[in-house]
Amino acid sequence: MRGPINPMRTAVTPVHLRPGAPHLGMHGGMPQPGINVIGGSFAVPLGYTPNHSPIRRPRSMFKSDYCSTRKFLFFFICLVVDCIDIGANWWIYQVVRDHKVGLVFGSFSENIVLSFYAFSIIGTILSILESLNLLSFACKWYFINPDIALAISLWFEDIPQLGLNVSLVYCRERPVTRAQFTRAVCGIIVVIFKLLVVLSRHCACCGKKFLKYSHTDINERCAWRSRLLSSIVLVGFALALAEASYVFKYTRYNEDNFRETPLNIPKPIVDGRWDANRYFSDVSVYFSPPPFHPHIKMATQPHSEWIRIGTVYEFMGSKSINFDYSFTDAGPNGEPAILAFKQGFRSECYIVEPYTMNFNWSDMCLERVNETIHSVHFVFKYHMDAFTTMGQIYYNYAFCQSPRFGASKTKSSRQFRIRPFYFQTQTRSKWSSFLASRKSRVPKWIFYDRYIHMMQDVNDIWRTGYLNCPPTGTTAPVLDNSIRLNCTEIL
Repeated sequence: MRGPINPMRTAVTPVHLRPGAPHLGMHGGMPQPGINVIGGSFAVPLGYTPNHSPIRRPRSMFKSDYCSTRKFLFFFICLVVDCIDIGANWWIYQVVRDHKVGLVFGSFSENIVLSFYAFSIIGTILSILESLNLLSFACKWYFINPDIALAISLWFEDIPQLGLNVSLVYCRERPVTRAQFTRAVCGIIVVIFKLLVVLSRHCACCGKKFLKYSHTDINERCAWRSRLLSSIVLVGFALALAEASYVFKYTRYNEDNFRETPLNIPKPIVDGRWDANRYFSDVSVYFSPPPFHPHIKMATQPHSEWIRIGTVYEFMGSKSINFDYSFTDAGPNGEPAILAFKQGFRSECYIVEPYTMNFNWSDMCLERVNETIHSVHFVFKYHMDAFTTMGQIYYNYAFCQSPRFGASKTKSSRQFRIRPFYFQTQTRSKWSSFLASRKSRVPKWIFYDRYIHMMQDVNDIWRTGYLNCPPTGTTAPVLDNSIRLNCTEIL
């Protein structure tokens, strides 16, 4: 026989469901154990605490629990990261836009400049909208889903910007610019930060430990559409991180015979040094002299005989270099001509047989000659600024002549178009700084022959970047008529 039923050990029927029971709140109603809600009370088992309630009342989004200091600090960090990203984008655009033509490397194409400009504008707009959306999301109210906003910002800003950086380093000297190195570092920081934000949100969303939403909200967030969006975002993160890492790695190594040798980074980047030996080893400035014989058959052929002025490193190490080439005309009956070279403290003088082209060393100075002396006066200047990768060499020249010993130098009526060029030669001259000489002490003209390879044009040997691209910069010194010339300074 059953005993009396203990009302505390079984579930109690709600008051409003009992037949004939008075309404909750009316007199005569029996209080029941449970939770008082609108319309009645529900019974709960023993050990119930309010923290286990499956029902949460909506709270105001402006309470401190939603817009807390921690969330505003998170928004502030996101804002700082976006500002750094925007600054890096516009900095590298300015560097690409203002880059000038210099040695080896020229300016960037118009398409590259416009692409950087367009994606810098797009990136700025998307970063501002993303920041506003994050500010609203910190208070549980946002324009669009933060994952969608992040995917748009990632695929339309970060990936195109870093992709343009990768396209630059294929044919450029490393490091290209400090801005590109900074953009790569900022890209890595931004991608890692955004990746951590996405992972923390999704772990808090789908993890059992951090469940604080209703089951409907959780299922919606973890649906296949959300998973597809997350996959797109993660693929974008991987691609952007790979691009930034490639640019960063490219600036950390130096190419030498197709091998990568680690450098002491970032010192070469900060100091602005490059792999100059790759381009300027054994490269000098040459010019073809004007003919010194009155007969055409005996005159030197243009661009066949060359005189060495100096190495590229000599021009880079000095602000200004003067070079003088002086000569007298050979006589009509085979009288020899006199040639003289002077560059700084180095000077050489030769007596040249016009028919055999034999050079004989002589201590005779041109001032002792009582004949008309023709001179070609060069002034070279090296200019390096932040808008050229390896600087630029400028020059100007003038023809001068002296009718007799002691006369002042004047402008010569004999005019020839002279243009110096860069050549690489492996021929080492022990006896002359301006002419070629091999085993014997007798110097001779330096001849250019594409097939003999005594001299090689830099257009054939200069190759830039991993793809060995042709040079886009100047392959000869640039004529600058603003450089002052004075014929009285010759000899």
